[in-house]
Amino acid sequence: MKKLVIFIIAALFIQSHQVFAAEPKDIGVVLLHGWGLLKNPPPGHVNPHRRNQPLADALKAEGFVVIQEELPWGPNRIIDASFDDAMLEIDAQVEKLKAQGAKKIVIAGHSMGTPMALGYAARRTTVNGVIGLAPGHHPELMPLMYPDFYPKQIAKAKEAVAAGQGDQKTSFEAAQCCTFYQSFWTTPRIYLSYFDPDGPGTMGGNAKLLKRSIPVLMIYGNKDVIFELVSRANESYSEYVLAHVQPNPLNKKVVIDSDHGQVPALATQEVIAWLKALP
Repeated sequence: MKKLVIFIIAALFIQSHQVFAAEPKDIGVVLLHGWGLLKNPPPGHVNPHRRNQPLADALKAEGFVVIQEELPWGPNRIIDASFDDAMLEIDAQVEKLKAQGAKKIVIAGHSMGTPMALGYAARRTTVNGVIGLAPGHHPELMPLMYPDFYPKQIAKAKEAVAAGQGDQKTSFEAAQCCTFYQSFWTTPRIYLSYFDPDGPGTMGGNAKLLKRSIPVLMIYGNKDVIFELVSRANESYSEYVLAHVQPNPLNKKVVIDSDHGQVPALATQEVIAWLKALP
């Protein structure tokens, strides 16, 4: 009888300390789009979520709460507000998820959305996970990735700020995964908030700031041109983010058969399985 009582008490203790996976309806996902430059943009409004939409639809079908809104680096805006302002916009999206019943918040980002997701999670206490889909935008590595033009763009922006012209719009040039270069207009100060190698928009810098308690899922496409670009900086593309974040049992790297743009659509099952495993 005494052994039975001890067994029951032990069973109740274990049950009370078990970590149960969250229900999909309790998990809200902010899905961030990638860099908005397009080689031949169609007239009128461009859908910033075209790459993420299959994933968003799959998540909603599973019962997750999902929100997608265009942010400052989207194709219809192209850097019209600073990194800090972007964080405030994501705040508003998180609040909308909570209003829909989400109890846990995951920030997921495709391409340039990845360092923004890491940056937000590192600066807020309300995030329970980060997902990077074909992570792009590595300002700290870009001097070696794009040596012909990137250092000149940074110097131009810093000289304008030093001359008191940091809030006057001017033309800058950027690359879309090395396939083409295109000009856009913004202020030097806003430009530097995303592109300065020592600024708040870096991939590695934001990864280092992430708290140990926040797990990270990184998904890469094996045909992504960024593998070669990052290798110019003597770094491993698929190892870079997880090498900078703190260890967590749920940290995971996945490489799928995909190019850069297809990753969100082809990674749906990996993303769903990881989300369902969150405590």
